[in-house]
Amino acid sequence: MGLRIIQSSLSIASIAAWLVFSTGESRADDGVNLRESAKIGRTAKTSFELDADGQYRPEAGEKKTEPLDLKVRGRLDYVERVLNIGQDETARKVVRMVERAGAAIDGKVIPTKSSLRPEVGYLVAEKRDDGVFTFSPGGPLTRSELDLTQVPADPLDLPGLLPRKKVKINDKWTVSAEAARSLSGYDALAVNALQATLVKIDDDRAIVRLKGEVRGASLGGLGKIEIEGTCEFDRKAGWIDSVKVDRVEVREAGPVEAGLDLKSSIALTRSVIEAPAELNDEILKKLAVEATAERSLLLANAPDGSFSFVHDRDWHVFSENVKRIVLRRVERGEVTAQCNLMVGPKAGRGRHQDPKQFREDIREALGKRFGRFADEGEIDQGPNGNYCYRVVAQGKAGDLEVVWIYDLIAGPEGDQLSATFTLAATETKGFGDQDIKMVGSIQWIARDKADAKPAR
Repeated sequence: MGLRIIQSSLSIASIAAWLVFSTGESRADDGVNLRESAKIGRTAKTSFELDADGQYRPEAGEKKTEPLDLKVRGRLDYVERVLNIGQDETARKVVRMVERAGAAIDGKVIPTKSSLRPEVGYLVAEKRDDGVFTFSPGGPLTRSELDLTQVPADPLDLPGLLPRKKVKINDKWTVSAEAARSLSGYDALAVNALQATLVKIDDDRAIVRLKGEVRGASLGGLGKIEIEGTCEFDRKAGWIDSVKVDRVEVREAGPVEAGLDLKSSIALTRSVIEAPAELNDEILKKLAVEATAERSLLLANAPDGSFSFVHDRDWHVFSENVKRIVLRRVERGEVTAQCNLMVGPKAGRGRHQDPKQFREDIREALGKRFGRFADEGEIDQGPNGNYCYRVVAQGKAGDLEVVWIYDLIAGPEGDQLSATFTLAATETKGFGDQDIKMVGSIQWIARDKADAKPAR
């Protein structure tokens, strides 16, 4: 609201009263505060929509490939209740009950759809230094479920769009790194030039224009994204209740994802509601809301649904078919290991490939790269009833010292898998027992259940 024209006939008392009680653009030079303030137990209904159109540039090595058309539509509706607030009075941890979640990808890319399984319909989201971390008390999410529910413009990051000091109409500021990261979807920032401007304010609302550029990377793929739009601050509720932005992005291919040329729009709205019965105190007491290592894992299913396993969030599926799944481990934007999970022939109930033959097959497969066997032996597979024989080989690929870890896994009914983990020798300490954790979680799925479409 612009400055009022104060008529000379007004009394000094009325002028003073206006200065005190007006929440718009006052004549005082110090401006107004726009800060979020949350309370434990506050409950809100949130809706998020994403529409994107553009081109997908698959990695093809030396062979040139044409970009593929890409259209993405996503929707996420949930009710959330605040569990914890920080010293700055903003929400730090919330529990969310998902009411609707889905995404569809089409164009010239193979059409795909994804949704959220009912058993993981409750989510816990907590604000961390590197972004919002989301998990389900109901069990591990799949990668696609995580992508559905951990979206741009997360409400926990929205306070970073607001100024850190009092502002007046047309004042500008740079949004926080966490807010820029949230609106861009990048996991690492190089440049944050996203500016905010207070363009309108009255007793009830403040409107902030957002415009600028963010440069960064998503899983090692460098990108640039132009962002323009608005956020609206409800002054009585003390929070941002609307974000609408358009984005134009160009991103290079990374270690696990293709390049993109994409125009997208995102819209988020939220409103205060009464806590539903599904989020009452008794329900919350029963939910496991602490982010343990086990609850942070992701679930992966074979394309044909014949087996499943869990892995930590640094592993990403690079390619897959009914015979082979390739995963890459990405840390700090760099690939530190790769896993090739191959389906083997049935060996018959209670049987598996001979370990000595497995060992010789490894030597033959490595050929001139082979140096020596560093370790081998059967490893305990815990309650799953699987057999696993592990062989560690060392050698060279060119001038690089390499470690290969081979795991032969067999189920009680004779189903077989081989897992090959490849990493530079310098990565072995950080890698630890990642292979044992992954193959130790493999579970075979009965054929009648495997015939149903697995969660992706």
